Amino acid sequence: MATTENPVDLGDLERDVMQLIWAHGPMTSDTVRERLPRKLKESTVRTVLRRLEHKGFVKHAVDGRTYVFEALEPRRDVAAGLTSPQGRARRPARPRGRAQWVSVLPPVGE
Repeated sequence: MATTENPVDLGDLERDVMQLIWAHGPMTSDTVRERLPRKLKESTVRTVLRRLEHKGFVKHAVDGRTYVFEALEPRRDVAAGLTSPQGRARRPARPRGRAQWVSVLPPVGE
């Protein structure tokens, strides 16, 4: 399920959940859990969905007592960097491992 590139700042599990939602449309946490390749607790899946909502990748609607989650932006737009979650400016990726300097200035000529 995981892709070779991660165009936005998402963890592996967050990316897998987003791939499901982008591929299949609105889903409940139960449906997400059933379709993930690894078995997780319901509370773990709900936490991931809440984090994705906080980051601005999904929103939810309430259907009775059930939350139904859907992507806010199409995958192609997020992957291409054409949009950022809820219109926020993109922040530089957090360095992994050793600290790195990240330029926040645009390239010359832009």
